[in-house]
Amino acid sequence: MHEKTKIITFDWIENYKTDYHPEVTSDTNDDTIPVTPHPAQQEALVSLREARLDGKERGLVIMATGLGKTWLAAFDVFQQNVNKLLFVAHREEILSQAINTFSNIFPDKEFGKFDAKNKDIHADFIFSSVQTLSKIKNLREFPIQHFDYIIIDEFHHAAAKRYRNILNNFTPNFFLGLKKGMTEKQIHTSGHADKAALEKMIEVL
Repeated sequence: MHEKTKIITFDWIENYKTDYHPEVTSDTNDDTIPVTPHPAQQEALVSLREARLDGKERGLVIMATGLGKTWLAAFDVFQQNVNKLLFVAHREEILSQAINTFSNIFPDKEFGKFDAKNKDIHADFIFSSVQTLSKIKNLREFPIQHFDYIIIDEFHHAAAKRYRNILNNFTPNFFLGLKKGMTEKQIHTSGHADKAALEKMIEVL
């Protein structure tokens, strides 16, 4: 195990619940503060940790809408003791929700945005729009090894040139892609009976 790896335990979760009482204003599922990581998140955290121990540097998490992909990513960043984070998405709404989620777990970190209106290049955790960051002049604002951990949300877009520019420009300790899986309605209408297996889907690249 890497010396900086931090394992999330139930004791840590209980302390977190006791010591921190944020006000939640969003009604979206992914912003709801989890009491504990649910089974799908726990399994994913273990898989990601084991993958890194096996030397893998990239992972993809696939979860149905509402199962807390962003919370899972935040928990994994915590157990890696990350100093410099980059979170990339193509919608402002996703960036704002992600900042809300991560700030609950990392109240002492400095958060910043890198988009058309903001260029917070010195923040600990930077949340960036792909449209802005993918421009060559903006990529040059950061050294190639600036970020310890990079998260790409809605990873099904990653084949696009803008995303490839970002993926090819940095060499973090770990890349994590987040992708929506099937919703409950899609699971029902597609005839899949094993809903639990779909909810716990994780693929480590």
